[in-house]
Amino acid sequence: MFAFMFLFSEVLCNKNKTVLSKDDTLKFSKLAETLETIAEQGVEAFYTGRIGLDLIQDIKDAGGTLTMDDLRSYKVLVGSPWTVSLGTHQMHIAPPPAGGALLAFILSIMQGFSLSSDSLVGKKKIQMYHHYIEAAKFANGQKWNIADPFFSNSKVGNWKLYHQLF
Repeated sequence: MFAFMFLFSEVLCNKNKTVLSKDDTLKFSKLAETLETIAEQGVEAFYTGRIGLDLIQDIKDAGGTLTMDDLRSYKVLVGSPWTVSLGTHQMHIAPPPAGGALLAFILSIMQGFSLSSDSLVGKKKIQMYHHYIEAAKFANGQKWNIADPFFSNSKVGNWKLYHQLF
């Protein structure tokens, strides 16, 4: 938990450890370093090099099971996006297992509340954040209903949440 808070502070705070304000620049220096390394050394820096090794270690430290073999064997799959209606707007999202379905789910829940620019003022702002947090928590609980169609035998898992909501 301490490491997470340190990273959070490193990204969202100034050098004097005060939270960034409206006109401050948000910098992701570690991400920038990672992208520069990949640009200079190529994708192998990620799939078989130090970046990949560090990623795998972080995942293992958090209880995950991803391995370097998983990274080496990864193949990009190109597919068509899903189109989700949100009121009068259309949102195009990557299909599962990407998180677009959960984002669309959260936004569809938020549509149920009468939000306006006034929702970001005073006590209404607190209520709006409460609604958002509850929607995000509910969506997080629903993620187990979404399966990767290339690794799941259950076709229901791929579409269950999507069809319930849209």
